[in-house]
Amino acid sequence: MKYLLIMTVSENVMNFRSSLIKFLLSKGHAVTVVAHDDNRAADIEKLGVTFHCIKQDNRGLNPFAILGYFRKMIQVIKKERPDVIFTYQMKPNIFGAISGRFCGVRRIFPMVEGMGDVYTNTGFKWKCIRFVADLLYRTSLYMVPKVFFLNDDDKKEFLHRKLTKEEKCLVVHGIGVDLEKFSYTPTQNERTFLMAARMLKTKGVYEYCKCARIVKQKYPDAVFGYLGA
Repeated sequence: MKYLLIMTVSENVMNFRSSLIKFLLSKGHAVTVVAHDDNRAADIEKLGVTFHCIKQDNRGLNPFAILGYFRKMIQVIKKERPDVIFTYQMKPNIFGAISGRFCGVRRIFPMVEGMGDVYTNTGFKWKCIRFVADLLYRTSLYMVPKVFFLNDDDKKEFLHRKLTKEEKCLVVHGIGVDLEKFSYTPTQNERTFLMAARMLKTKGVYEYCKCARIVKQKYPDAVFGYLGA
């Protein structure tokens, strides 16, 4: 069988999908990967897969760029003719699923890795974007047999918005981190804290700073670090 994985960031292919890719290859399947950048293209191809880069701004809202992305996705799927498609994150979930069904692929499995800025930002602009996103999600998820979620909250939100049906939902409680490569180690310093996240309000950076001030009032020697971009 031939599998197609559609993602946004090529770095995430190596961090979160390399184990899945190696497993599929070990079973004799062929694997193709699509990402929005080619930063890790050489490393991905070394795994033994075919790689395609479809340039796309993950947060871009330009309708002409999105239509171009959709057109190129169809071209890749027609060329590779996969039996199964896995998609990750919003744009691949929506346009990967629609493109796949347009090309006759029936086994398409999106993974919702989070609600994203579209569903967390406020204001009239984002309300309009959410309206369009809901329509697109309903269309794409109607076409798939299963939808993977990483937590129950996202699943409940999708059901509340009527974006999919209960019987299609499956919560997997894990994004695909290789626990042997990123193994657990006991805490060495219980008064040093580190937050690793993008510098966005929706990631809880403000709440982290607020908690740091509260804790340091009682424990002045506590150290709070931040790692992000």
